[in-house]
Amino acid sequence: MKVELKQLMKLFTHTLLIAFALTACTVHEPSKDPEFPLKEDRYINSQTIEKVERKGKWWDQFQSGQLDDLIEQAFQKNRSLKILQAKIEQTLAAFGGTKSSVFPSIDAGLSAGRSQSTTTGTDGSIAAVQSNSFSLSLSASYDFDLFGKNAALVSAAELELLAAMEDYKGLLVEVAADVTRNWLGGLEILSQIELLEQSLIDDRENLTLVTNGYHLGTSFMTDVMQAQQQVLLTQSQIPVAKAKLIVFEHNLSSLVGNYPGSILKDTPDVLFREFPEVKAGLPSDLIKRRPDVRAALTRIKIADFQVASAIAARFPRVSLSASTGTSSDSFDGIFEIDNLIWNLVGNITLPILDAGRRKSEVERQKAILRERVLNYQTILYQAFREVEENLIKIDLQQEQINLIKQRLELSSQNVQLIKQDYAQGLVDWPRVLVVQSQYVDVQKTLITSRKDLLDLKITLLTALGGKWTDDYLELSRKGP
Repeated sequence: MKVELKQLMKLFTHTLLIAFALTACTVHEPSKDPEFPLKEDRYINSQTIEKVERKGKWWDQFQSGQLDDLIEQAFQKNRSLKILQAKIEQTLAAFGGTKSSVFPSIDAGLSAGRSQSTTTGTDGSIAAVQSNSFSLSLSASYDFDLFGKNAALVSAAELELLAAMEDYKGLLVEVAADVTRNWLGGLEILSQIELLEQSLIDDRENLTLVTNGYHLGTSFMTDVMQAQQQVLLTQSQIPVAKAKLIVFEHNLSSLVGNYPGSILKDTPDVLFREFPEVKAGLPSDLIKRRPDVRAALTRIKIADFQVASAIAARFPRVSLSASTGTSSDSFDGIFEIDNLIWNLVGNITLPILDAGRRKSEVERQKAILRERVLNYQTILYQAFREVEENLIKIDLQQEQINLIKQRLELSSQNVQLIKQDYAQGLVDWPRVLVVQSQYVDVQKTLITSRKDLLDLKITLLTALGGKWTDDYLELSRKGP
């Protein structure tokens, strides 16, 4: 018995050494990261190739305490972010389950039973016989990862967690941009309402002017009626504008996780502050910081590990299982060494015929890898496109604003001149109304154009990426 046990342990030791030596073997050469497709490390439409390091959060440049509070509330209470947090927790739990595959599995058991049977004696009598049974067991099993199948799955699961975190960072960027755009949209409507209310005051003054002229015989009744219609027209536009304001405010409430309500407190003058110019900087530094780009690159690596796992599944599988325990008809007996039993089994499983299932799985995983490389390139070029387009649009929008300002100055002068001409009887009242309406329309256009310019700059900043999401999550992890 001792000789057999000694030989068995020697064989077991040799098997372990061979298994651990082969564990580091690989059957798949990892693919390289796709090259960054830039001939020159600059944007075509950028005015500078200077490297720009943007620290902190870009919305700080608006210098609005309310905007800061709204975005922070959104980061804490936004439901889409909370849903993604739950998905990250699921991914983390799945990673824990996958990681367990590289460790031995150990189980312990304790059982107790009582049974009764009948026996017939030689004299024909029947007697009941009762018996007890107790057992204590310990079993362990381990799969040797000779060809890296489990290691590849663990690495893929770990990268899935990293990709999920990049998705979360990407959603942080989207939420910050959505909150800011709705905040700006609300301020635009507030500014339009202020303009309409001022126009209403001017229209009422005009009505008084024309009515007095009618009593003096210098104006016609039709002029009075047109002035009255203009007052009503301006009044009717105010409720429409307020209805639009409600939509923006309710959007903001939803984004920050609150019940729909009125929450805007800032004044519309924010639209006319000088928002700092945005420099594009170096594409290779900026674009690679985008969460969606980093997530796409991470998923390429995930697919690569899944290819390695699929290939390794076509090779032999070596496992070892061992069990020991005791069995007795009394509880105390299960702790006696004489009742000890044990078992040690080594298995080698070699796939022979599976009708091409494993080979097909390898091809499927390789196709997924190619798909993810193409997806990464698509996201990368989309990022370049967003930056290039917004660099051009910002310049054109600024040019448009400069022209609108010139129109506004000329329109303001025209209003003063037309009123003087009307007072001298050189023009009729409808002509005055046309000039005044043009002046109000130019003011509205300027407000909208300023808001559109800020929207473009926000889009450019989000397209450029940034490390503020990393900094924010790091601060959130450390806490106050």
